[in-house]
Amino acid sequence: MTSSINLSDLNGSNGFVINGIDIYDFSGGSVSSAGDVNGDGFDDVIIGSSSADPNGNSRAGESYVVFGSSVGFSPSLELSSLNGSNGFVINGIDADDLSGGSVSSAGDVNGDGFDDVIIGASEASLNGNRYVGESYVVFGSSGGFSSSLDLSGLNGSNGFVINGIDEFDYSGRSVSSAGDVNGDGFDDLIIGASYADPNGNSFAGESYVVFGSDSGFSSSLELSTLDGSNGFVINGIDEFDNSGRWVSSAGDVNGDGFDDLIIGANGADPNGNSSAGESYVVFGSDSGFSPLELSSLNGSNGFVINGIDADDQSGFSVSSAGDVNGDGFDDLIIGSRNADSNGNSNAGESYVVFGSDSGFSSSLELSSLDGSNGFVINGIDSYDRSGLSVSSAGDVNGDGFDDLIIGASSADPNGNSNAGESYVVFGSSGGFSPSLELSTLDGSNGFVINGIDGSDRSGGSVSSAGDVNGDGFDDLIIGAYGADPNGQSFAGESYVVFGFSTPTNTPPVAVDDSVSADEDTATSGNVLVNDSDSDGDPLIVTEINGNTADVGTQVTLASGALLTVNADGTFDYDPNGQFESLNDGETDTDSFTYTVTDGTDSSSATATVTIDGVTDNTAPVGSPTATLSNTAEDTAIIITAADLLTGFSDVDGDTLSVVNLTADNGTLVDNGDGTYTFTPDADFNGAVNLDYDVTDGTASLTGQTQTFSVTAVNDAPVGSPTATLGDTAEDTAITITAADLLTGFSDVDGDTLSVANLTADNGTLVDNGDGTYTFTPDADFNGAVNLDYDVTDGTDTLTGQTQTFSVTAVNDAPVAVDDSVTTDEDTATTGNILTNDNDAENDTLTVTEVNGQAADVGTQVTLGSGALLTLNADGSYNYDPNGQFEVLNDGDTDTDSFTYTTDDGNGGTDTATVTVTIDGVTDNTPPVAVDDTASAAKNTAQTIPAADLLANDTDADGDILTVTAVSNPINGAVALNTNGDVVFTPATGFSGNATFDYTVSDGIATDIGSVTVAVGNNFFGGNGKDTLTGTAGNDLMSGGNGADELYGSDGDDTLGGNGNDSNGPDILDGGLGNDLLTGGNGPDVFVLAAGNGTDTITDFANPDDIGLAGGLSFSDLSFSGNNIILTSTSEVLATLVGVDTTTLTSSDFMTV
Repeated sequence: MTSSINLSDLNGSNGFVINGIDIYDFSGGSVSSAGDVNGDGFDDVIIGSSSADPNGNSRAGESYVVFGSSVGFSPSLELSSLNGSNGFVINGIDADDLSGGSVSSAGDVNGDGFDDVIIGASEASLNGNRYVGESYVVFGSSGGFSSSLDLSGLNGSNGFVINGIDEFDYSGRSVSSAGDVNGDGFDDLIIGASYADPNGNSFAGESYVVFGSDSGFSSSLELSTLDGSNGFVINGIDEFDNSGRWVSSAGDVNGDGFDDLIIGANGADPNGNSSAGESYVVFGSDSGFSPLELSSLNGSNGFVINGIDADDQSGFSVSSAGDVNGDGFDDLIIGSRNADSNGNSNAGESYVVFGSDSGFSSSLELSSLDGSNGFVINGIDSYDRSGLSVSSAGDVNGDGFDDLIIGASSADPNGNSNAGESYVVFGSSGGFSPSLELSTLDGSNGFVINGIDGSDRSGGSVSSAGDVNGDGFDDLIIGAYGADPNGQSFAGESYVVFGFSTPTNTPPVAVDDSVSADEDTATSGNVLVNDSDSDGDPLIVTEINGNTADVGTQVTLASGALLTVNADGTFDYDPNGQFESLNDGETDTDSFTYTVTDGTDSSSATATVTIDGVTDNTAPVGSPTATLSNTAEDTAIIITAADLLTGFSDVDGDTLSVVNLTADNGTLVDNGDGTYTFTPDADFNGAVNLDYDVTDGTASLTGQTQTFSVTAVNDAPVGSPTATLGDTAEDTAITITAADLLTGFSDVDGDTLSVANLTADNGTLVDNGDGTYTFTPDADFNGAVNLDYDVTDGTDTLTGQTQTFSVTAVNDAPVAVDDSVTTDEDTATTGNILTNDNDAENDTLTVTEVNGQAADVGTQVTLGSGALLTLNADGSYNYDPNGQFEVLNDGDTDTDSFTYTTDDGNGGTDTATVTVTIDGVTDNTPPVAVDDTASAAKNTAQTIPAADLLANDTDADGDILTVTAVSNPINGAVALNTNGDVVFTPATGFSGNATFDYTVSDGIATDIGSVTVAVGNNFFGGNGKDTLTGTAGNDLMSGGNGADELYGSDGDDTLGGNGNDSNGPDILDGGLGNDLLTGGNGPDVFVLAAGNGTDTITDFANPDDIGLAGGLSFSDLSFSGNNIILTSTSEVLATLVGVDTTTLTSSDFMTV
C-alpha cells in the first residue's frame, strides 16, 4: 500500500471531493459521519458550513447531509446539487447563529431505528441574550427528505431544538453522540458550552448530557431543565478551563457495558502548567444522575487526563478511538495542537489512551504513556499543529482493528503552505511503542493524506465517515474550510476517502526446473511455470546467477552454452557446440540459478539442463512437387503426408515424415494415420498455404510450402433492417423505397440485393416498378403499419424481414349538443353542459367561450335577461334567475338561453345553445320575529299586549301580522287570552329570568320569537324623589317621576322597568348580578363598578352619564362595539343597546 494519498487524485473510485457553494461559506469547518439517516443501509456524512447565508440571513449557517450509496460517485459533488435524493441542506435560523459550527451523528436518539444528527449553533441568541447558543437534533427517516430543511421548522416530530442557558455560554460549540450512557437502549447526546460559568467560575465551561427516549420530544428542550431523569449537567472546575471545548462519546472504556464520555478542557492548568490542558472521562451508569462536578472524578466514576507542558492545550480535540489494540476495550485519542514534538514548535502531538477493565486511578498523566497503557503520536514539522482535530477512523484497511485519523491543517504538503495534511494510523494487536512518529508512516502502519492548494487548511476537521459506499471498509471525511472550489474563495471543500484492504504478503515459491536437449539443439521454456504465489501476485525474474543485469540479456555460462532468461520467465538455452564430444547414449549436465519476486518478497531456484549426445546425421533434401486437389467453399478436404513428401529424399535412407504442419484460412486436424483434414473458414474462397518441415527423425529440412485452392460457392444475403422509415398522416398515401428496406443487409459475394414478397397490413400496397412502392392506409386508420418481405441476391433468399412505420392520427372536431334545463323563478340550477357532448378521439373537452366571449369562462356574468350565469371550463355551470322572473305566477313560464363553445385541445371546436325554461311561482316572504323582553312581579300574572311583541317584528311583503300561538314556557305558564294578548304567570315563589316562545304569522308563513320575562320583587316609587334598595334576589324597581335613586343590590335586577321611570334625573346602580337598566327621560347616571357583573343599559343617550365607582377611571376602560370593558381583566362592565361605545369620550363619564 502507498504511504501517501494526494486529495487531488480522488477520482470517484478511491473517493471524491464535495464542493462548497458560496464565497466565505467555510464548508468543511466541521465534518462527521451522520450514521444511516435515511435507512438505506449506507452510512451518510454531514458537513457544517457555519458562515453560509441561508434565506438571506448572513452567517446563519448551513449543514449538509450527503447520502451514502453503492451505485458509485463522480470525482466531485456540488453541495448546490443536493435535491433530497442524494442528500439535503439544513438551513440555520437567524443571522450570525453560525449553525454548523459543530456537527455530528447523534445515534438513534428516539429509538425509531434511524440515525439522527445534531448541529451546534454556538452564537445563537435567545430571548435577547447574546451567544447563549442552541443545538438542533434532526431525526432520521425512511420517508424521504426535501432538498432543504429549515431548523426553524423543527416541531418535535422531525426533530427539536436544545436551548442554552446564559448569555455568552456558547452552548453547541461542540456536539456529539454520547452513545448509550445510562443503558436504557437509546443513544444520548452531549453538548459543550466552553464559556459557561459554573459555580461562578468564569469560562470554566459546562457540558450537558441529554438522554434519548422513545416517549417523544417537544419542539424545544431547555438545558436549564435537566434534572437527572432527562439528562444532567457536567460542571467544569476552574476559571478559563474552557471545559466542553470538545466533547465526544468515549465508547465503553472500562468494559462495564455502558458508554462513557470524554470532555476536553484545553485551558486547564494541570500540575501548575498553564494551559497544558486536561481531558475528563466520565463513566456511564444505570444508577441515576445529578449535576456532576468534574472535580469529583475519583476513578470509580471517571478520571482526569493531565496534559504535559504549558501551552500544549491538550484536550483541544478529543474522541473515542475505537478498539485500536484489539483487546476488546474502547480506547481514547486526545489532540494537543500546540505541543512541541521533538523540539519542533507547535508541531503538535496526539495521545492514545488504552481502555481497560482493571480500573483507573483518579488521574492519568499523558507523560506516563509507555506503550502498555497508550502511546504518543508525534507531529512532524514546526507549526503543523497536528492534533487540531482527531477521531476514530473506523476500520479503514479491513484488518479487524480500529484505526485513527489526525488532522494537521497547517502542514505544507508538496510545498503548498497551509494546504494541510491528515494522518491515518492503523490499529494492531502487535503492540505499540511508547511513541510513534507520523513521519514514519509507510503504508504498512498508516499513511498520510496530502491537501491540495496553499491555505486550503485540509485536516481542520477529520472524522470516520462510516461505510459510505457499502464496500465493507470504513471511509474517511476530511474538511478543508479554506479551499476555493469553482473560484469561490473560502467556500470550502470536504473530501471522502474510501477505505481499502492492506493484505499481508506471502513470499513466492520458486521450484527447481529440469530440461533436456541434445548436443545440437537449442531448447526453450519458462522457468515460472512450476513457481507459485499464494496471494496470486504476478511473478517476474529479477536475477540470473545472482546478477540483476543479466535478465533479458544473452549470457555465456561457465560451460560455454548460451542462455537468455527474460523477466517473464521465458528462456532460450543453446548448447553452442560445447558438447559435440558426446555420442549416442552419453549425457552431460549444465545449470543456472534464477530469482523471482512478487513485488514484495523473493525466492530462488536452480534450473538443470541435461544434454544428450547425438551421432551426427545428414538432413533430408528436396522440394515439394505434388499437385494438391482443390475443394469447394465450406467443404473439408483430406491431405496426405505422401503428397506433401513427394519431391524429398534422405541420403541416409531414413524414413521421412511431415512435422510442424500449419495452414492459413482454416483449421487443420492431424488424423494420426498419415492424413490431415483441412476445414476452410466459413465463406472463405481463395488460396490456402500449407507450411511444414520434413524430418528424418534426427535432422529437419524446414520452411516447405504447398498450395491448393478453395473454390467459391454462392452465399445468401445477411443482416437485418436498420433504416428508420418516415411516417404518414391518416388517410394520406406514402412512398416506400426498396433502398430503405435493404438498408442493413449485405452479401458476402457482392451480389446486388432486391426486395421480394413485400406485403403490408392496414392498407394497400402498389409496386411502382421503379424501386418504390405506394402505401395507402385504410380509411380513418391510424397506428403502426408492418411491412413483411424477403431479401434476395438472385440465387438465395433471406426470409422473414419486417419494417414498421406509423400512420399518425388527424384530429376530428368535437360535437356539441344543445341542452335544455328547467327551474323555477326563485331557484338556481346547476349541471354540466358537456355531459351529452362527444369527441371521436375521446379527447377531453373544455369550454372556451360563453356567448362568444373567452373571458367569461369561469366568471359569473349577467345574461341579457338579468339572470346570473357561471360556466366553468369543465362544463359545470350555475344558473341563477336572480329575481328577474318574479312577475311569473304559478302556471306561467318564460325561457332564457346562452351559447357555449367546446374545444378538444387539438384545434377542434363546436358551439351549442343551452335553453333554460323558468316556471313561475307565486311569492311570499315569511315574517321575521325579533326577540323581546318584559317584566313581571313575583307571584303575579302579567298581561303582555300582542302589539308590544309585534312592534319590532317585520314582514317584507307588508302583510298584517298576528300572534297565533305561545309555547315552551320556562319558570312559568303562558297563554293567549280572548283579546289575543299574552298572559304570563311566573312559577310560584320564582324570581329571575323566565322565558317563553311566541309564533307570529302573516297569514301564509310563520316565524318564532323568544320573550325573556324578568320576574322579581316589585319596588315602586311615587312622583317625587324616591330611594329604592333591592333584595338579595331578582328585583323589579320602578321609580316613577322625579329624581330617583335605584339600588338593585344582589341578583339580576330590572331598574326602571316597564318604562315607569319616564322622567327625572335618576341614579341607577344595579349592584351585583347582570342587571337591566332603563333611565327614561332626563339626565340619568348609570353606575358601574368592577366585579359587579355585566349590566345592560337600554336607553343611554345625551345628556346621560356613566358613573364610575370603586376607584374606576376613564383610563381603565376600553371599548368594543356595544361593550364597555375593564382593560386590566377584560371584564365586560356594560352593554349599551344601540350605542357604538367607541364614540364615547371622557365627558360621558363621571366619578361617583
